[in-house]
Amino acid sequence: MIKHHFLRSFAFLIISFVFYQDVNAYSKPVFQVESPFPARSTPQSQLFFAEDKWWGIFPHKDGQTLWERTNNGWQQASNINKELADLKGIADIATTSQTIEAIFPNNQELTYLQLTYNKNNNQYAVSQKEKIEITTPSNTSLIETDVAGNIWIAYLSDGKIFTRTKSAGKNWSDPFQVSATTEKALFLNGISKHKENIGILYSSENGVFFRQHAQNKPINIWNKAESVPVGENDQHCNCLHLVSNNEGIVYVGTKKIVETGKNYEKNRTKAFAYAKRLTNGKWVSEPYANLPKEGDVTRNPSLYLVSDPSYLFFGQFTSQNLTPQYVGASPLIPEPARNGVSLSRTQIPFEVARAKEAFNQNAPMILLSSDEKGQIYETNLPSLVCPNTETDFSVDVGRPKDHVDDIAFWIHPTEPAKSFIVGSNKLRHSFDKKIGREETGGLNIYDLRGKNLKFLEIGSQNNVDIRYGFNLGDRIVDIVSSSNQMDNTLSIYAVDQKNNNLINVAARPIKTGIEVYGYCLGYDKANDKYYAFVNSREGHVEQYELFATPDHKIDAKLVRKAKFNTQVEGCTVDDEYGHFYIGEEKVGIWKMSLDPLTKGTRLIDKVGGDHISQPDLEGLSIYYTQDGKGYLLASSQGSSEYVVYNRGENNDYVKTFKIVSNGKIDGTELTDGIDVTSANLGPLFPDGAFIAHDSISNKTGNSNFKFVSWRSIAETGPTKLTIDNKWNPRSLLPKERQNYVSYQVK
Repeated sequence: MIKHHFLRSFAFLIISFVFYQDVNAYSKPVFQVESPFPARSTPQSQLFFAEDKWWGIFPHKDGQTLWERTNNGWQQASNINKELADLKGIADIATTSQTIEAIFPNNQELTYLQLTYNKNNNQYAVSQKEKIEITTPSNTSLIETDVAGNIWIAYLSDGKIFTRTKSAGKNWSDPFQVSATTEKALFLNGISKHKENIGILYSSENGVFFRQHAQNKPINIWNKAESVPVGENDQHCNCLHLVSNNEGIVYVGTKKIVETGKNYEKNRTKAFAYAKRLTNGKWVSEPYANLPKEGDVTRNPSLYLVSDPSYLFFGQFTSQNLTPQYVGASPLIPEPARNGVSLSRTQIPFEVARAKEAFNQNAPMILLSSDEKGQIYETNLPSLVCPNTETDFSVDVGRPKDHVDDIAFWIHPTEPAKSFIVGSNKLRHSFDKKIGREETGGLNIYDLRGKNLKFLEIGSQNNVDIRYGFNLGDRIVDIVSSSNQMDNTLSIYAVDQKNNNLINVAARPIKTGIEVYGYCLGYDKANDKYYAFVNSREGHVEQYELFATPDHKIDAKLVRKAKFNTQVEGCTVDDEYGHFYIGEEKVGIWKMSLDPLTKGTRLIDKVGGDHISQPDLEGLSIYYTQDGKGYLLASSQGSSEYVVYNRGENNDYVKTFKIVSNGKIDGTELTDGIDVTSANLGPLFPDGAFIAHDSISNKTGNSNFKFVSWRSIAETGPTKLTIDNKWNPRSLLPKERQNYVSYQVK
């Protein structure tokens, strides 16, 4: 059950990243606490996931308060306010399957609190409250439970780190000093549960140390203190964060002095790094998550773990921002800092809560922060999914200046595994020394494993799209069409199904009235008409009706013009409902009728709102299902995320996901084009697939495309999506045109 996994379900500390000063990102105030500066450099609040929902203990002017995250927002659980009123120290929490264990330092005593959930009234009640006297005041105490159910506390008092434990029905043990008697402990940084063991992280004048207690040993038997290799010149500071996973690996995040040039004194800078303790007890230093361009890492770093997929998550603090970075997968392999996610707000908030173990995506992945007025902000993190495969780099598509951009699925009518992908390459010009001539972009055909089958060098193609069952008179064809930036024309090809080839069927060079950029196709089911939409960087949109000529070619005539205020590119058509969607990159997603005679536009979501956090809005695509439901998907290039909306009239928001490395294939970043299909694609993708442009592949530095199973996207995170692999893209055609072999003569 989810309630068994709070610490896997893990709350994040967040401070915003001021990346675009005019953007509010997804963060928004969700409630107010009566405490100025409710959190600073150490956690004064705690968040936990239990009973299938989030709860939080937050500071109040009179002590602490318990809050519950309900379907109607955050609500204060006032029934135990009196029990929490006198607790003014910094809370720390551990959870079991049945209780919440908490500890608060308060002058010369610690307060231990146990909360038990009552399902009948959906409330937590205080089942135990106990004062633990200490000899000198403490401002830091931590709590954890081991696999046997014993409770462990650690606290800093008079420069010494002490620990005590208790089991069910027994008293607290006498204190045991964990830190060395000959040194002064400066900070108590963390307590962790990893496999059967308990570990304590602390820093002193002599460095940073980790000390472990093995299961079934007496309380006073601890392993020798281990030196943690977290960097130089910053070893004894309150800048460490500890997390551990179920396999027993412990991670410590820290600031670190790094030499960035030949002159060490002039070029050194503080960066964010982490150390990893392997299951054999060996500590290793891992590469830095990020190097700030300038300035100091002035606030504590944060280090988090996501359990599925297994991913490490960094937060780096400077005087004005935090950049959380996803930096590795299982096995935890560091990735460039560019594969991060950033959260923007115009105000600089403070951390609210942190937790100790991996975040389980069955819980909503939320981040909380606060401002100086005590407003608590909530941000949703995207679900993390991993690519199944990627398109390769051949002599045709692996050239240094290649720039692939947009893609479209072609679904084979009878043998799903023979379906393929058509991708655009918008390379303008490049002299290739290997073949001794100038080259340009074109269209690539890939199979479902990502192998490049064919390259049509036809000039710089920006966006590409596919529609089925076009009647040429002598044959029925599936058409592949793209925007040709070399001469501002529309490229139109027919799929040669038997030979996995594309045949030019354009009646002439179809010249547009604008400098072409974005492009998509649409099919009007009611009137059996095909349309092409082309747009420009200046916001112009032209709609063309495609028609067959007497000599069995395809021509086009202009039927509508539209104008947006700023740059547009990505677009898609919902053929079943007759909706045309277009992305104004810095504004949002607009919805229009496919019918060129129907006027009116509607903004269904805006850039800088709750879901599309940052410019630019890029690719758009439709996921169809048999029951007329399904989804509209959009790529947010600025945050390297993908947003899912319902296809319904209101296009309600559903979820956000992000593609991250699987350890062998890197994730995506700065995505342009996307496409999705619900159709069965055979053994590789029986439940459909999503494909996205990746601006910089880790393999070559060139751009390519990443494939993700739709089931992975649908089942990752607390919001599940429909899986319907029975959809047939040809089902919208008249019945007499639903069965054919593309480009075969009638």
